[in-house]
Amino acid sequence: MSLPSLWVDKVFEKLTLAYGRDFLDRWRDLDMEKVKADWAHELAGFAQHPRAIAWALQNLPPERPPTVLEFRALARKTPAEEVP
Repeated sequence: MSLPSLWVDKVFEKLTLAYGRDFLDRWRDLDMEKVKADWAHELAGFAQHPRAIAWALQNLPPERPPTVLEFRALARKTPAEEVP
């Protein structure tokens, strides 16, 4: 199951605020709905792990906006939750 489109919209909103045109220009000549559908597909496994998406958004690389594969790799690096 793909990541909900509302989640993808929120990810794109944060990435746009963080990187501005550098993020949006990456997709300039592409159909944005197809780009977002690809992100939803590639991030599908995180629908049950919203903490990983949040962690990735809080730990974005400073030098340039991530591709979907880079963002997915970042989300996979989310530290395990500490169990008391």
